Amino acid sequence: MRKISIFYVLALIFEYLNFSDNIGVAQAYSARNKFLRTEEANRFYNPSNRDLTFFNPSNRNLPAYISINSVPAYHDRTDNKQPWDYTGTKGLAPSDWKYGYPACGDSSQSPIDIPIDNWPFESYAPPLSFNNISPQLPSSLKKEEHNINLVFSGDSAPSVSGGYFNETYEMVQLHFHWGSDNTRGSEHRVNGFEYPGEAHLVHYNKKYGNFDTAKSQADGLLVLGFFLQLNAYSTIGMMKIGAGLRTMADQGSSSVNLGSLSFVDILGYLPNESRYVFYQGSLTTPGCTENVKWHVFPEPIKVVQRDLSAFRDFTSFTDNNRPVQPLNGREVMVNGINSVSVNAGFKSLAQAKH
Repeated sequence: MRKISIFYVLALIFEYLNFSDNIGVAQAYSARNKFLRTEEANRFYNPSNRDLTFFNPSNRNLPAYISINSVPAYHDRTDNKQPWDYTGTKGLAPSDWKYGYPACGDSSQSPIDIPIDNWPFESYAPPLSFNNISPQLPSSLKKEEHNINLVFSGDSAPSVSGGYFNETYEMVQLHFHWGSDNTRGSEHRVNGFEYPGEAHLVHYNKKYGNFDTAKSQADGLLVLGFFLQLNAYSTIGMMKIGAGLRTMADQGSSSVNLGSLSFVDILGYLPNESRYVFYQGSLTTPGCTENVKWHVFPEPIKVVQRDLSAFRDFTSFTDNNRPVQPLNGREVMVNGINSVSVNAGFKSLAQAKH
């Protein structure tokens, strides 16, 4: 650890002891901020430095009214009920989620930039088994605090098994992420490319009985991700969803009945059981638990501009995509091939030729 001037420490202690609690701490922070202007001090007072507890944002003993760096002054930085959003205007911004939800700062977070130039023609991935994805089920859209969910009713919810796991995961809801224009919106990227939107089909491990129990388990969750791609027409499902969104916006309602709908109606095709990306990651919203088996599919869902624009009528949800997170050494299996290793090999060959 780098050493710090004893005179600076004594000055802080003196200021703290000679004023009331509130004023003393505030002025101590003022002195601390002046000191932190140097590059060396910034490195020393890194928020991840657990040895310096007084200046650590995770220190629960700090007064609630003090704001450190860009972290809003909430009453409890480790309480999982802190408000959050995607801009920092109504709560913690994505870069600060980790201060209210520590798991958001862990090493296996989602989404990621999938490191592949071209999808392999053949697949060596273990095949998935999709169940109950074609039957028509009662469906509805429900406006939640941070998004709009599509939920199916009935006793035969879609489910998935096989692949890199030997258990069955049942779908609990579908939601979307989208941008304010057609150049952005998806959470995952493919070699830097961003789609205008992305659908997430959230599943839980059936052995736990329900989503609330499963969401805290190490093998509790699975998400299927499908990109949205602008097209001359929408799939049947996206037509219904677009119409439902317009109805909700026009009526100011919090839910709408979509009638009968199937998983396949939304996709517009039967998903290829062996052609997908697999990696271990997290939920992309707080609490960011790292217990998600991610499956991202290359074939997008087709959506016409009018239906895509219906999402943007909900301005408070628009641009609701978390920035991509570092891989930190994780494998990313594209059609059963570790694309991280493949890309590294191609780069080495290219460098060798030069």
